[in-house]
Amino acid sequence: MHNNGENIGLVRSLLDGEYQKFEERFESFLDQCPSFLHSVGKDRFFPAFFFGMFATAFDSDIAKDSERIFFRFDNDPDNPRKGNLKVAILTEDRNGRQIVRCYTIADRTNSIGSRFSEEEKQWVERKLQGDGTKRRKLELEWEEYKIFVWAENLGEDEKEEAIRCKRFSEDEAFTQDSASLCDGFEEVVRTMQQGNLSNLLGRLASNNADYVFATIRNVFNYIIDIYNRYNHVLDFNGKESDYHGFLSGFLMNFRYRHTAGIYLELFVGGGYTDITFLIRGVDRLRDSVPIIIELKAGGESADQALEQAENYVIRCPVSSISIHTSSGSAVCVGLNFDLDEDQRLRLSTQDFLDKGSSLLERLFNGSVDEIRENVRNYLLYPSFGVPAVPDVRGTNSRVFSYTTGFAFAKKRIMVAGGNWVDVTKYLFNYHDNDKMLGPQGRVAQVNVRDRALTMVLRALWQGEERIIVLDVRHALAHQFPIQGLDLSRWPDARVYEVACTLNPRRRDEDDLGLAVDVTPFQSPADYLQSKGNQSFQGELLTIGGVSNIHSTANVMMNTGWQDINRHKALFQAISKVLFTLKWVVNRNNAREVGFHSVLHGLFYTCDNPARIIIEFQLGGGEKIDLVLLRSAESRGGVHPIAKELKFADDYELQSKIQEANNQLNSYLQCRGYKRITDGDTVVLSYAIWNDRAQRPDTLISVKDVLRIKDNLGHSSADDLPGR
Repeated sequence: MHNNGENIGLVRSLLDGEYQKFEERFESFLDQCPSFLHSVGKDRFFPAFFFGMFATAFDSDIAKDSERIFFRFDNDPDNPRKGNLKVAILTEDRNGRQIVRCYTIADRTNSIGSRFSEEEKQWVERKLQGDGTKRRKLELEWEEYKIFVWAENLGEDEKEEAIRCKRFSEDEAFTQDSASLCDGFEEVVRTMQQGNLSNLLGRLASNNADYVFATIRNVFNYIIDIYNRYNHVLDFNGKESDYHGFLSGFLMNFRYRHTAGIYLELFVGGGYTDITFLIRGVDRLRDSVPIIIELKAGGESADQALEQAENYVIRCPVSSISIHTSSGSAVCVGLNFDLDEDQRLRLSTQDFLDKGSSLLERLFNGSVDEIRENVRNYLLYPSFGVPAVPDVRGTNSRVFSYTTGFAFAKKRIMVAGGNWVDVTKYLFNYHDNDKMLGPQGRVAQVNVRDRALTMVLRALWQGEERIIVLDVRHALAHQFPIQGLDLSRWPDARVYEVACTLNPRRRDEDDLGLAVDVTPFQSPADYLQSKGNQSFQGELLTIGGVSNIHSTANVMMNTGWQDINRHKALFQAISKVLFTLKWVVNRNNAREVGFHSVLHGLFYTCDNPARIIIEFQLGGGEKIDLVLLRSAESRGGVHPIAKELKFADDYELQSKIQEANNQLNSYLQCRGYKRITDGDTVVLSYAIWNDRAQRPDTLISVKDVLRIKDNLGHSSADDLPGR
């Protein structure tokens, strides 16, 4: 039951014949899970989804015990992977009339047999009338419906697609054939006492991962029992899409009652989860533990599925989760219905990536061995989810993207003993004459700046001046020249060289392609002597103004998220910092990816925004580059800001502005924002990097007028608890 005593949901609308309300509620669901329409394209997912809802309708307390539900899968004999679900429901309306509502859930809009036939109707009627054994014949009224995915150009524009339910007139009803001969229907029965299953699911609204772990195990044992009960008539044929639909449909029965989010193919930790399930409860908890589900079929092991789910979680920063929770943990599930009973289900709890200590803190704390290990861990498992070591082709434009996370971090760090120390940060800009060496040791035409990122960090505490040279190098075919940096401006400093080599050819080796060496020197002179007293010709550029970015971002997120002047002020602050470091953005011709990566890393170092989501999934396969949010715990909402990012080279600025405007217009029509906010508003804008800018105030162009998308929730979202 709903929190106001009303029994609502998709299946309830169908049981009552309220097909227009069904469409409205499905539209509300699509607002939160736009990728559902992508899943619909997989064979038999759509019929299996509805089977999951109907098969558990009694145990979910959606169907009344006085009602009866029958089903059959009507598969195309020439293509068993194509087919439809037929469902017949005996119910009673408010006037006491007994009505049989017959639904066809069509695998494709006009797939073979996608109508309820007269033969099927007669079988159901004989069953209800007791094959003539009943003394008194039931007075039945019959209605035929068809549920399908509709669009004017189906399969071409997902944004225009919708779920439709059509009721046929009395003259049209039951006038077409089924795909296969009707050999009977199976009846759905109650297997749990009233309230038990709903209470079990309700306990998943919790911030205790161990408690959710124990509860979800019982839930999955139940759904496995349901599968076993009806397996003899399902013909799922070992295909993931069938199980994917079946499980999603079951979970759907609790969306309204317990404020549950069901997200299909959600991007988490560098991959797309089969199902992400989050129950927030009537109180709309902001820190409920999500459940990450990976399904397998055939002979694939549940252990393999579990490992895949775990990898999604442990590689996902807690600040990048694109659903409305601040939980630092998740329950991972691996499931294969096709295996033997004791092999089907595997579960674990895992923590999302935490920000942890910054790289600056790791560099200035601990022994040489501890620094080596801490830096290695940071680069192998960076806090914002981009692995350091690129692919073997060396074409990954994000090779150095993670470096912005510490380049623009706060300059004050805590060192051993609890003391706070200010760190001055520099980026080394290699000169055009600083070249790599070819295989024979000859000077090549590749600039060192395309293969290395070098930072210099300086701090003074406890009477010691310390310089750290952090050198991150991408090892490809060329060799690095044996040269160092001229650090003579700090003649008395103690120098630590931290050399990190990323070798894509060693990604499968024990060191995972990352070697970190830490070498201490008594002075800059000793350091340079180890390089044959040969120094690069480039220059050290100070990284300053970062604290202004952090404070300006905080104001924009809190009170200025709908104020264009606050957006402009933030990007002006960013422009002032980046203008002298422009080469960082377009390193190795990274262009838009470079701009994207720099902003991602920069915002990641801020306390507010607290969450930064990259490539946020919208309906129709659309993805917006960057979404900034306050903490899910924030009073007054998360204030979602969506940014489309562009890179403009010679004479491209106006065309990029037009391109960004067109995309924002498209995003305004998209579904998908509701899964990250309880509010009704999202702000959309763009930021365009002008690589030919001559002044800081022209470096980043920001849209003059913010685009505001209001009324995010469909009207039926008001049915949800707490509304």
